[in-house]
Amino acid sequence: TEWSRGEIDPAYPVAVVVHGGPWHDASSPSYMADIAQDLARYGLAVWAPTYRGLDGPGGWPETFQDVADAADFVPQLAEQGRFRPALEQVHLLGHSAGGHLATWAAGRSELPAGAPGADPVIEARSVTSMAGLYDLSLAENFEGGDLIRDLLGGVAPEEDPERYDIASPIDRLPLGIPVNVLHGTEDQVIPLEAVEGYFQALRDSGNPGAREIL
Repeated sequence: TEWSRGEIDPAYPVAVVVHGGPWHDASSPSYMADIAQDLARYGLAVWAPTYRGLDGPGGWPETFQDVADAADFVPQLAEQGRFRPALEQVHLLGHSAGGHLATWAAGRSELPAGAPGADPVIEARSVTSMAGLYDLSLAENFEGGDLIRDLLGGVAPEEDPERYDIASPIDRLPLGIPVNVLHGTEDQVIPLEAVEGYFQALRDSGNPGAREIL
């Protein structure tokens, strides 16, 4: 009997899992292991990259470019001999700072030419964010806003509004793919008030996806 490669080596949908913590080198994707294992049980291959963070050589634009490069690396995973990715079934998922970066990565095709991460190699089919951040100009006004300024090279929104626009997922809507967002009313790190505008923008733009406030 003759078998095709696809029959003996099926392509797997891929979840690119972006860790949070907050945009730091010292953070690790290991705390997302339970989620990764659950995704694997449902038949997804999990790609959990790390990125340069604020306590290392990260920030603007390195942190963003690292996440973009990690997503663009998915087609090369087959060359590593691990599995064959289904490139039409790549999904992004992130928590906290990783939720911000995952939703940012989902909108890369809408970035202006020359911006960090513009011109993605593949298009994601969906993005899911848990306790993420989406409007950096707004969030800069909340407690912890100094971290956002550090992430964007030490500048405030009024000093470089274009940089904040490029870095803010809210400015890429609508995406045309499902955007699934979960947030807690008792979140002490990213208060609900900092993300309510994104929930409203998703509704106003007609972007598909699930929104849950827990």
